[in-house]
Amino acid sequence: MFFATDKHVEAAIDPVRILTIFRQAMRYRATLSVALRNAIRSAAERLPAEDFKSQHVEGLFREICSYEGPVGHVFQLMHETGTLSRIIPQFEDVVCKVEYDSYHEFTVDQHILLTLVEADELSRSRDPVLARIYTRCTSKVVLRLGLLLHDLGKAMPGDHVVNGAIIAETVCERLGLTRMKAAACGSWCTSTLPCRNYASDGSPSATSWRNSRPS
Repeated sequence: MFFATDKHVEAAIDPVRILTIFRQAMRYRATLSVALRNAIRSAAERLPAEDFKSQHVEGLFREICSYEGPVGHVFQLMHETGTLSRIIPQFEDVVCKVEYDSYHEFTVDQHILLTLVEADELSRSRDPVLARIYTRCTSKVVLRLGLLLHDLGKAMPGDHVVNGAIIAETVCERLGLTRMKAAACGSWCTSTLPCRNYASDGSPSATSWRNSRPS
């Protein structure tokens, strides 16, 4: 299934309609026609940044982040059309950014988007523990925003973990999350280093976990 557009409605596209289109694409697992993607991209470039900061737009974005079904493909569409960077301006700073280390095979922006796609698969994981943990997650919005924001600190000098946690809390509060959820998202971002150790060592030993925590 896909959504199309006609030229006579392109001029009427605004941020609320754009997010509504993505919400419907999420609900129906639809993709967008090339014409509609181009229309959204054009509108995203044309519209003032402030138009993407309304409560209605932020509410729709939270709804997408909170959805119980798969959302990874929607975030990819949002990125492709330039919408994601209008809602989260800090995301623009990591687009096409290369990390020269042994952990990142993709550019930072693609790495982030792929983590969201992979998270969608956890509910169907062959590992029953992972599947159960993901299914029982009571705050998908914190999980999704944590994945989306966890590496944005890499665009700034200094400790990217600390920077990322600050960015995450700031963005979450602007998007209307409670202070508790914003703080949880920031804390989640600092937990990526232990996860990295687990991925490289293959065992979540107490020593590697403790040593990998940021001081």
